[in-house]
Amino acid sequence: MLKLTYSRRLQRMRILISSNRFDASAPVSAINLGSHFLRGTQQIPVSKLQLGRRVRGLTAFNHIGSRTSESCKVRGLHQLLGIDARYRERHQLEQQAEAAVLSLCAMDGLGREFWLAPAASFAWRALKSAALSDQAMLVEISGFRSVEAQAALILRKLRRSQTIEQILRVSAAPGFSEHHTGRAIDFADVSELNDKKFLTEAFEMTKSYQWLVQNARRFGFTQSYARDNRHGIAYEPWHWLYRPGF
Repeated sequence: MLKLTYSRRLQRMRILISSNRFDASAPVSAINLGSHFLRGTQQIPVSKLQLGRRVRGLTAFNHIGSRTSESCKVRGLHQLLGIDARYRERHQLEQQAEAAVLSLCAMDGLGREFWLAPAASFAWRALKSAALSDQAMLVEISGFRSVEAQAALILRKLRRSQTIEQILRVSAAPGFSEHHTGRAIDFADVSELNDKKFLTEAFEMTKSYQWLVQNARRFGFTQSYARDNRHGIAYEPWHWLYRPGF
């Protein structure tokens, strides 16, 4: 039954893509495989009772609901996107569980709702306050991202004629992104936002990055992808993960 459910949903995606009716700028709900609901243009885990209401702590609801179903969904998306079945082994990455509870923190630098898991949210607020006191102008670009949103991101890049190999150098495969946990943040410096050039290696030249290197660990945040890391993912000075007790 589980395989049949996902098979039908994946087939609908294939029809949309092959018929060119899939809009790369459309809400992520176009490829919703069942573990999330849509609020406005943002796809987030939310209980049925809370659907359509603006709340601070959103509880995940998976109407199929189990780690097995999540793995099934991830495998289906990988198959659809042309990702090697040996991705986990080749990149030495572990599948990341989606956050069960999220807190709405703020609007990010692009005017979108910025969500984090509650513990990461508290740590982020303390970090942000300290950074502002030191005149480091950090701006958040991305927080929680669902498995479906990660798939949509990769699909948009494929439609722009990038190869899956090129994409996976800079983006983790669906199910393996630290953003699923609600504990990862992509940062930019306010100067980059003004220039509309962010999420590049140039971030390491900013005061914001230097501040993070010197202070982020005090708040539980560490940089995930150093140069020449064993995962084969490009250097990302902007990507930081909340790891309490690390």
